[in-house]
Amino acid sequence: MNAQNLLVETAKMMDVVDIQTCYYIYKMCNGRQWEPIPCSDFIGIMNMKETQVSIRILHREKVRVCYLIYATSKHLAFPALEKQWIAAMLVRFGINAGYYKSHYWEATASYASDSNKSFVSDLKSALSRASW
Repeated sequence: MNAQNLLVETAKMMDVVDIQTCYYIYKMCNGRQWEPIPCSDFIGIMNMKETQVSIRILHREKVRVCYLIYATSKHLAFPALEKQWIAAMLVRFGINAGYYKSHYWEATASYASDSNKSFVSDLKSALSRASW
């Protein structure tokens, strides 16, 4: 079984991203980085579940969403599936893999805007709260 299939099969049986982590990210980003969606759908999206809802990233938020995917990947229940999960999230968020590889780090760059620095700080705080 290849790694992508392993991710899909694992996601059928259990959560890949802890529900509390999903909740804190959702509260922070829903309506800010993407158009509002129900929390239950967001949890499903993050955990590779089938959902009728898709995420539409808001204008000028793609770099932040790339960083969010990267940062969240460091908190997966199954770290060995990190690359496959990132690839699946890029598809679900409609982000090209090349764009992600070129930009996921920009929110933390020395020249990052104050709003990007604030986003990174808030996300780190949310991920920290979720892992209590």
